[in-house]
Amino acid sequence: MEMGLISAVFSLYGWIVWIFHLVVAGPLLLLAVSLSPPKAFGLIKLFCRSALAFTGIRVHVKGLENVAPGQQYLFMGNHPSMLDPFILAIAVPRFAVGIEKAANFKIPIYGAIVTRWGNIPIHKDDPVRSREAIATAIDRFRQGVSIVILPEGTRSKDGHLGPFKKGGFHLAIDTGATILPITILGAYEVFRTGGWRIRPGRVEVVFGEPLSAVGQTREELDDLLEATRSRIEAPILEAASPAVSA
Repeated sequence: MEMGLISAVFSLYGWIVWIFHLVVAGPLLLLAVSLSPPKAFGLIKLFCRSALAFTGIRVHVKGLENVAPGQQYLFMGNHPSMLDPFILAIAVPRFAVGIEKAANFKIPIYGAIVTRWGNIPIHKDDPVRSREAIATAIDRFRQGVSIVILPEGTRSKDGHLGPFKKGGFHLAIDTGATILPITILGAYEVFRTGGWRIRPGRVEVVFGEPLSAVGQTREELDDLLEATRSRIEAPILEAASPAVSA
């Protein structure tokens, strides 16, 4: 009972921290992204790192050697938590826009910021509008902007990797994109889908080896999907495996 009370009090504190950050820093962030999203990148990182740190969540990044300087990427990763956009804002080392569900754009302050940032709303229950979102992402990618897609399309309900939707892989094949797999570890433990409790802890973001979609055809889409999924899932399986003693 005592631990449950401590957890509830800490979670209440965590929500106050996030609301305070949004209310105090939100107008400045909104102004900055309205003027120039790429130039506001560092400020966004600072905001996310501060909000997570004050709630005891530490983000560690591995595999940055797989992110080539100046290379445009289609970043694809798992989606274990509502905190993923903030975690990825810290981890991804360059300006990129994300595809996220349309309902997020209605969240006060946050919605206005991501709209001006250039994120692309997707209506996952409307196939026509979903295809329009992918078409918009293709246009942005061809303009030289890196894109972030979480191909599960929704947050994990149990921490496991769910099935992948194919829209992002159509984007990859149509543009000949280089896919950079991202694995987020520990985010489900600090903030679970369907819950309200925030827990302090370590989150690790792993950048895997990139895959090129150059020359790939629609007939090879499923193979590209499976190869990407395998690279995203590998660190999850490794983390779940018991350590082998020498």
